[in-house]
Amino acid sequence: MRNVFCAVLCLAVLSAAASWAGIGVYEVSLKGDCPYQITYLLNKDATSVTVEIVRSSDGWVAKSWSFTAPDQHCAKGIHTDLQWDPASQSPVPPAGNYKVRVSAIGAAVYGPGDPPDNKLLVPVWEKVNPDGTSEGWRPYGIVVNRDPNSELYGRIYVSNWSAAGGKTKGVYEFYADGTLKGMLPTPIEGYGGSAPWGLDFDEDNNLYIEDRTNARYFQYKWDGTKWVQTATKLCQQGRAIAVTGKGDTFRIAETYFAPSVPPSTNSRLAYGKGATPTPPDIRTPLAYGAAIDDTFLAACFVGNYLYVAGAVGNGPYPETGEISVWDTDQMTPWQATPIRYPQYSRATGIDIYNGTVWIGRIAGMVAVPPDESYNYSDPRDTDVQHRTVYKFPLSEMANIDPYNNPPSSFKTYGVGTNYAGNKWPFFVKADPAGNVVLTGGHTTIIGTTAAFFGVYEEPLGVPTSHSTTSRMEVYWPGEYVPVLVSASAVPGNAVSNPIIADGNTPTRITVVAEDRNNTPSVNDIATVKVHCPSLGWGTVGDPNTGWPMTLRSRDGYQNTYWNDVTVARGSAAGWHTAKVYMYDVHYPQVPVQEGNLQIYVTGGKISGRIIEGYSGYPAANVTVKCSVTNAYGTWTTEAVTDANGYYTVDATEGADNVIYPAQQPDEVYSGKTYPGATYPAEFNVANAHGATGSWPDNLGETDWPKSGIAVTLGGTTGNINGRVWPLVATQVVYKWSVGSYRPGGRTVCAMGIVTRQAANPAKGRKGFNGYYFVGDTKFLGVNMGVKISVRAGDPDIVELDRVVVIGTYDKASGYSAGIVTPTLTPVVLSRNNAQLPVRTMDRGTYFTGNVLYSYYRVLDGEVMSVDAANQHFTVKLPYDGYVALCDVDTLETTGITLPKVGDRVDMYCILDQHEPGARALRPGKPSDVHVIPIASELGVIKRASDGTAIFDSTTNPLVVTYVDVGDIGGYDAGKWFWVEQLNKTTDPKAGVSGLKVYTGSTAQYLPPGLQIGDTITRMKGQLNSTGTAQNNYMDRPRELQLTEMPTVGSPATVPPFLELTVKSLGGGWLSDVPNPELGQGTPPVIDQIGPPAVFATGLNTEGVLVRVVGKVVGYGWDPSFRYMWCWIDDGSGTVSDVSAETDYPPNTRMTGVKCVRLYNMFENWPRDPSDIGRMAVVTGISTNKYVSGTGRIRMIHMRCLPGTGGAGLDQLEWVNP
Repeated sequence: MRNVFCAVLCLAVLSAAASWAGIGVYEVSLKGDCPYQITYLLNKDATSVTVEIVRSSDGWVAKSWSFTAPDQHCAKGIHTDLQWDPASQSPVPPAGNYKVRVSAIGAAVYGPGDPPDNKLLVPVWEKVNPDGTSEGWRPYGIVVNRDPNSELYGRIYVSNWSAAGGKTKGVYEFYADGTLKGMLPTPIEGYGGSAPWGLDFDEDNNLYIEDRTNARYFQYKWDGTKWVQTATKLCQQGRAIAVTGKGDTFRIAETYFAPSVPPSTNSRLAYGKGATPTPPDIRTPLAYGAAIDDTFLAACFVGNYLYVAGAVGNGPYPETGEISVWDTDQMTPWQATPIRYPQYSRATGIDIYNGTVWIGRIAGMVAVPPDESYNYSDPRDTDVQHRTVYKFPLSEMANIDPYNNPPSSFKTYGVGTNYAGNKWPFFVKADPAGNVVLTGGHTTIIGTTAAFFGVYEEPLGVPTSHSTTSRMEVYWPGEYVPVLVSASAVPGNAVSNPIIADGNTPTRITVVAEDRNNTPSVNDIATVKVHCPSLGWGTVGDPNTGWPMTLRSRDGYQNTYWNDVTVARGSAAGWHTAKVYMYDVHYPQVPVQEGNLQIYVTGGKISGRIIEGYSGYPAANVTVKCSVTNAYGTWTTEAVTDANGYYTVDATEGADNVIYPAQQPDEVYSGKTYPGATYPAEFNVANAHGATGSWPDNLGETDWPKSGIAVTLGGTTGNINGRVWPLVATQVVYKWSVGSYRPGGRTVCAMGIVTRQAANPAKGRKGFNGYYFVGDTKFLGVNMGVKISVRAGDPDIVELDRVVVIGTYDKASGYSAGIVTPTLTPVVLSRNNAQLPVRTMDRGTYFTGNVLYSYYRVLDGEVMSVDAANQHFTVKLPYDGYVALCDVDTLETTGITLPKVGDRVDMYCILDQHEPGARALRPGKPSDVHVIPIASELGVIKRASDGTAIFDSTTNPLVVTYVDVGDIGGYDAGKWFWVEQLNKTTDPKAGVSGLKVYTGSTAQYLPPGLQIGDTITRMKGQLNSTGTAQNNYMDRPRELQLTEMPTVGSPATVPPFLELTVKSLGGGWLSDVPNPELGQGTPPVIDQIGPPAVFATGLNTEGVLVRVVGKVVGYGWDPSFRYMWCWIDDGSGTVSDVSAETDYPPNTRMTGVKCVRLYNMFENWPRDPSDIGRMAVVTGISTNKYVSGTGRIRMIHMRCLPGTGGAGLDQLEWVNP
């Protein structure tokens, strides 16, 4: 295939509409390499289409095509099957920049009916089902990109405000023919209970989206491949948004509803200007409906003037609304005075484009109480069917009376939609072809029942036309460029025919190149060079230094070049890619062309890196061997890895070398391949090689067949005269590929993480009696391992250490798995590694059939028997009732207390054998056996250690005090609730008690319809001391993570707020154990940092509804306006976290309690430095979170009402407003 040079340049689009028309031409482009690809899109079927290639400089037509219907090129939609091949034209067009121009003519269109009703707009396309029902859209805002210099020219954007119709909430992008391109990414902040409404473009083609009730708007930018959210700014609770200009001339305005003021003044404007580098917040109201008593809806800019549609308000008749025009250069807060056009009543949408005004109207809409209290009809609209859309020249706007002899330039239309419901338009926009784009089907001015949208044209009864020229152009050089036909290197063309990297043996490089401008007397190819620095042919980055080729023959357009060249000694073995560069005689006007030549080299350097497969460490000081066979026999060459595991072997020797690095096999189990065992090379396990070499052949499958190997490990040096198995822990015990236990009597190397430790009485540490377990997950991701005995003098090895042990593996008679006794000092690679995953033991087949030394947990097992003399007990597994034996090893070393018959337990354990042929589950420390508390008092549950817990009480149930409002976002929205219990007991540790309850990753255990005041009579779950992962702003208290659906009882009275001091919030440890182990209970909140740190003591008030009075000492909110917080201090003496740089005061160690709530601009809240020191009352839930470098701090989690955008159920109230 011929290739011709093409430079694609991004220049301005030349686009013009021949007349206001129904037909539209968009997505016009000319790009690629010769032959150039032509693309265009028609918004509807055309009667004829003309495609022309025009020279950019003067419009000269180099090529044209003409089509008439029913040719496929006239059909609606995208067209990509045309190409321009200037090289095939005769004569060839001159060099220059070219574009493509596409012109289309559409058929004359008449209104529906017979005779036609030419006062009804006709759909070009619309989103309506054939039977007249809605497709499920709930549209509000709509906008068209009208910038001919934009890649997005002609595309239509619609905000779908609700998923009620089955479509996802968001902003959708459509091509001009109505084809859906996709949905813009949902904003990072989400919409929550709000929705996207108004839409508009600025002159930089950034799209602006009004986020209705969240009081913000978003800026999106098209980066050439996708839409990217580039800004989030504050505004009011807007309906429509209008944008004009760019940079310093940027202006933005919104119409919005202010529910906090009387209805007569509830509709307002907000305005801002200047977009360098980002658009402004538009928080200050600059005009309001009381000035003209209007309900503001859509708006648009013409220069600095803002035209606003008023659907309800002043006018010649009561409440008919009007169009108002505001000079934004003169607007000051609450003082703007508009120009008023009361003759244009009931306006919901307005757009002004190319000097023409389009207005959408709700003429004849009937009020729908109680949501709408106005009558939307204008008594002058006697023919409402044909008065829902106005069109007229902007220059005549002031002088037109729509009801008294309007000029012929004033047009009134109805919407000729196929939608069977209400046909009123709402938002309207003109497209570049002169059609009107609109949303409609509303029953109220709020627009919450919109049902359709589309593009509509006037029934003019004459053919219409539209023409668009591509914004991209191509450079045609007027000639062909060189093309590589073929290239070869012999030898070096195949693995079986390599070139030797000895700097002496030649290879013949042959290149065939073609230039279509060649003639018998003129050769347009000036030079051909082969460039490959890795073989010694030129320097890196400079093609001119390549090996020059000699022209040997010519055949028509084709030239043949060849030269004999050599490969530099020591070049890397394997395939190399050389570049073939071809220079035209018109270089540099015609760029250098290139192609590839593949060359296979042997006898060179073999380079690589060795990483130890288990630890991931570089393998230092490992000998890498290569075997070489040639005419002189077989010999070896080798190199040693450096500190970072890198090696280079120079294998250049003789001729006909076959070189390969030693390989080790993988293991196959159940059809899956697992990596074979690796050397523990970073521990200097080295081989003593000689003239014949000693590279191990089958690591992991056969023993290393050498003896007398010197090994240095952990400071101990010795000779291993047996045979070494360099295996990870799982491989020591079990052979994956055949599914059987390995034999004893071997020397092994085991690597892994300690899952359960041995006891160390000298350090007061509990564990197994003289042994520990090391595991890994190399086998199917399952935690399996090996048992290691403890030798006197070995280092102190504890749980979660990563270790390497070399020793002898032996098995006692009747036992399937054995134990490793170290022969060299074990090495601890690292400490405090992540715990390996645990499997759930819930059935008998797991107990009897799974591999020994695996790590398991039993959840909610029932203790069936206890043998205190032998330190055994049995537990019934929950899935099938199988009774499994549990061996405590020794009560003294493990510190475990035997449970009682009938107890329900959670247990962590190793599957082991306690005697020949008999298996047992073996727990290894006190927290491994957790007796599940089943209590009627929440305080008892809270004092239990982490693990399963069951609350059960119908006489004193838990009262729900908060259910997460899931419409805002944040941590696990909609997946948790809080409960509180007024305990009826004299237990001094009980009192009032509360707890957070987590309902699962998908809220699968959240009772349907659960609300504040409901009661919980039974719930079961896992106590978790660290809390589920949350963001930086919300709390991280202890919680109960449900494992089944809780039981909901009858509603009850919500407990009252406790009046507490700040210091009495939080309290001490949630455990009865004086020094609880890690995981047993939540640490207390901190009073003073110290050193030494001072922690809170006393009753734990976490989860209780509280009221605190104190002074504001600081405040802040997150940059995305999701949360806000303040610090309240009553002088009782506590510390909190350090304020952020954006807080007030910034970067300061705060005191008191941190109060956090979802962001809401209408709530009382400290927002100004003058608020510091003011007295305030705060209510909410007592909770806490962990702050790095400080500890757990007190927090009050303030509750919010659902579906309100963060309105407070708990509030901050000023003591002296």
